[in-house]
Amino acid sequence: MIMTFKIYLYLYFFNFFFMILFYKSKVYNNILFIIVWGKPGVNIDNAKTNKKYNIKIRKWLNEKYKLII
Repeated sequence: MIMTFKIYLYLYFFNFFFMILFYKSKVYNNILFIIVWGKPGVNIDNAKTNKKYNIKIRKWLNEKYKLII
């Protein structure tokens, strides 16, 4: 529990660096921001993000993990 919390904090504070590293990877970027912020598509590239793609991720998460975003 403590370990996962540490990883969560690490992602929360260093998401900007991850965002730059994986800037071109939309899949990783969206999933990372769902984990960190709970909202898909909240990133530097927000204006260009594909809204349909975010809806697909939401549906997939809802089916697989029963998460309602």
